[in-house]
Amino acid sequence: MSTAIRVGDEVATALGEGRPVVALESTIFSNLGLPAPDNLEAHRRCTGAIRGVGAVPALTCVIEGVPRVGITEAELERVLEGRAKVAARDLPVAVGRGWPVGVTTVSASVALSSVVGIEVFATGGIGGVH
Repeated sequence: MSTAIRVGDEVATALGEGRPVVALESTIFSNLGLPAPDNLEAHRRCTGAIRGVGAVPALTCVIEGVPRVGITEAELERVLEGRAKVAARDLPVAVGRGWPVGVTTVSASVALSSVVGIEVFATGGIGGVH
């Protein structure tokens, strides 16, 4: 199993072209953050606002033990139903155990986005020590 961070196609293209990218945590959009269908609506509004100013949104998460920065619509459905929270300290466990879905906190999102070269991050709030 590869433990590299998987960067979504749109995010990779934007980074390669030097276009702005905004990283997002996924906990707020999961059932741990907001109940359905409010979580999907919040995601749509947030990503719409980012796109509205010409940037590309990059949702972070772990799927099948692989950290992701930028996901597909099919992967978004899994994140919306996610119930396993992943902080930066949990990334090695989520990868090593091949967690099916891990929704990222601020700390994990900042760690992942920093590694791939994203310098801007947005969140709905900071609920703990990061």
